[in-house]
Amino acid sequence: MFIKMRNVDNKGDWCFGNSLQDYGDNLTSTKNNIKTRLQSVMYDCFFDLTAGIDWFNILGNRGQYAKEVVEINVRLCILQSLYVTELVDLKIIEKDRNLNLEYTINTMFGEITDNTVIGG
Repeated sequence: MFIKMRNVDNKGDWCFGNSLQDYGDNLTSTKNNIKTRLQSVMYDCFFDLTAGIDWFNILGNRGQYAKEVVEINVRLCILQSLYVTELVDLKIIEKDRNLNLEYTINTMFGEITDNTVIGG
């Protein structure tokens, strides 16, 4: 079974109006799935309260292990995504009250290099 997800425009909105052209191929759908999972907030989806990352509690933590907790949760989210076979590289950059996640992963369909912004 392969996933089919709608393409996402540069504002993060789903694309509509062009029939099947609005759906990505397997690699694009996998990339969009990972990005959506990373940006999802736990307890925010009424039909699956455990989906996403508990960003409110994780980003509110201070202390010596705060960065490690963020990294562990991001790694788990990526590695538990459908069709992901390996997390090659992950960089977490804090900038202007945002969290920029830069990652390279291998999937069943090829390599994906992307970034996801958490916050503004």
